[in-house]
Amino acid sequence: MQYTKPLNETNLNARYKDAVPAQGIKGSTVPALAIEAPQREIVNLITSAGLPPSAEDNTQLTQAVERKIKTFVQEIVPIEATSGTVALAANTIYQMTISAATTFSLPSEVDASVHNQIKILLNLATVAAVNVGTDRYFNCEAPDMSSADYYDLYFDFDPNQGVWVAGALKKGIAS
Repeated sequence: MQYTKPLNETNLNARYKDAVPAQGIKGSTVPALAIEAPQREIVNLITSAGLPPSAEDNTQLTQAVERKIKTFVQEIVPIEATSGTVALAANTIYQMTISAATTFSLPSEVDASVHNQIKILLNLATVAAVNVGTDRYFNCEAPDMSSADYYDLYFDFDPNQGVWVAGALKKGIAS
């Protein structure tokens, strides 16, 4: 959207002025586009968020923005199990505490037209055997989860090789 200046101004960034007849001050002449364009922008946002425009609901712009934001914010899915075999879904963020041997089962089918990733916000409550479900790793090394701590466990699907690649970072350590 581009700013639409008052018709009776030459400056492209001129502000709109109120008329003050008692002082002989003329107000700005408002072009139709100055009213039309913002309304069209707002209605486009409302309808693109899946809401029907309504003259009675003055909260639709807020609802539309909230809906749009939610499309970019991914929910964190809690995993209740603390051990055993855990099936994971592509493009999901999980939160889990591990207290005993755990094996992750990775999706065998993925949509190759999108980037497929899984993340687990992991609390390794005790040192336990963790099988990440693949033998392919970032930096060609199995993740070091040899101490009870908090980790971010990542999985990316490599469409060229048709395999999941895994890695883990201990919280607070970037390397």
